[in-house]
Amino acid sequence: MENGVVSFGQGCEGEPLMQAATLEAAIRLMRSRTSKGTINLNSNAGLPGKVRTLFSAGLDSLRVSMNSAQEKTLSELFQAQIPVRCGAGIHCCRRNRWKILLHQLFHLSGITDTPAELEALLKLLKKLKPGLYSDA
Repeated sequence: MENGVVSFGQGCEGEPLMQAATLEAAIRLMRSRTSKGTINLNSNAGLPGKVRTLFSAGLDSLRVSMNSAQEKTLSELFQAQIPVRCGAGIHCCRRNRWKILLHQLFHLSGITDTPAELEALLKLLKKLKPGLYSDA
């Protein structure tokens, strides 16, 4: 189907980059059969090397979960086993002119709605310029 969409990582199955090898195999299989349609990944983009591998395999777009622009807040919210640095993944996509969207910015009263959080988010967006592919 020319306008079909396949999307991995819809939010309740954990961070899909932890299964990057499986996703890479699936993407390569799909792309071996068709170049049509869009293959999307929803992720925290915290493992830029794996993001790069998936785009090389044929991934078309990445939707980055922006849960916080502050490392300290992310660590407190998720107590992550791996560094959750979506900025590195965004920068990787921007540098390679890959399609990237930001989504899922949490609103948690007193945590992600503070002046410090807004300032950090604006600083990150100004630095990374997501969606502005022409100046990568």
